[in-house]
Amino acid sequence: MLLKFLASATTAVPLLPEQATAATPSISMVASASTGPLITSVVTSEASAASGPKPIQIPSPQPWPGVVTCGNRQGLYAGYWQISAYEVVGFIWLAGRVRLTLSNCRPVQMNESGELVGEIVRRYDRQAFRWANGILQPLGFLGGTDGQGGRVSTVAAISAGGVIAGSSTTDTANSHAWRIVRGQMQDLGTLGGNYSTATAVNDLGQVAGASARPDGTTHAFAWSNGRIYDLGTLGGSSSTARAVNNTGWVVGSSATASGGLRAYLWRQGSMTDLGVLPGDQFSEAVAINRQGDVLVHSIGDRQRAFVWTAGRRTEISLPTEGFEPAGLTDNGLVAGTIQAPAGGSRAATWHQGVLRERGSLGGSYSSVLATTVNGALLGSSASVDNSQHAAVWPPDPGA
Repeated sequence: MLLKFLASATTAVPLLPEQATAATPSISMVASASTGPLITSVVTSEASAASGPKPIQIPSPQPWPGVVTCGNRQGLYAGYWQISAYEVVGFIWLAGRVRLTLSNCRPVQMNESGELVGEIVRRYDRQAFRWANGILQPLGFLGGTDGQGGRVSTVAAISAGGVIAGSSTTDTANSHAWRIVRGQMQDLGTLGGNYSTATAVNDLGQVAGASARPDGTTHAFAWSNGRIYDLGTLGGSSSTARAVNNTGWVVGSSATASGGLRAYLWRQGSMTDLGVLPGDQFSEAVAINRQGDVLVHSIGDRQRAFVWTAGRRTEISLPTEGFEPAGLTDNGLVAGTIQAPAGGSRAATWHQGVLRERGSLGGSYSSVLATTVNGALLGSSASVDNSQHAAVWPPDPGA
């Protein structure tokens, strides 16, 4: 299996309370780990029989395995084919056919305007890029050396307005988070340590990520209005950020005082432990939507998931099979992959208590990497001969 665009908003709502200070050791208060009531989802017969629109195969020019990584509601999708251990070919697909191929390019994310960001991948290095209106633009570096592998930049996300976030080497041989606004790459700095990395950006241009601190530990950060803020932990030594919504709420995972790993929601200076499902040992946040609903991956003997909404958890699971979550839309649709006990997997969606299998291209497995804002599923699927193909599941009107 494979591994699972330039203008800023003119104003930004402050992400943190006015009394907070930049790069403080920990600005967060840890809220009670009480996870609230648990609701078990209503699993219908649709979970055991494929339903909804069938997957569409995006054919490759050679027998290369492929995956769709991103797309938008207009039906523009992008992904890549893995042609060797070190080589990829990116593609852009629209209305039934591949419109463009991009040598050595791995698409990462696309916004609703069709701006695409990703990475130019070579054997020893990589460089972030932006593609829009038929033009591929390498995004450069914060610095680095001229030696082999001495300059590397990666991309994490792009906002609706085209603000791009990523990470790059610097002249001091470290890696720092950056964002690009109107073509200018801005170093976001660190929490006092020697590196930082960006993982998400919202439509206000606020960036979330993780950074080293002076003591060598790694904490989640949020960057807003020229300042970087330490979000703290759930009592352990480390935390990371996964996503940030337009309210400035950040989700991710954090070590706890007892040594566990828990999903958290950070808002207004407080980090809340979102817990795990009964019997599980670890959890991690996967996504947060505009309303503040959080999709959480709960891990134990098998993979499970739940949606956290205002202190209430709704479980997404089957009696014996696992469910690996991949994305959450603003209307509450969850995209993911059902894991069968005997092997194999199937793309699936969950919405309002109903889990629906979405089928494959005829083979024994399919998997979902992401979802678009209107509920299209993006990923890969096996065909009848069990070869892997890039695949898109169109939005399901019944979900």
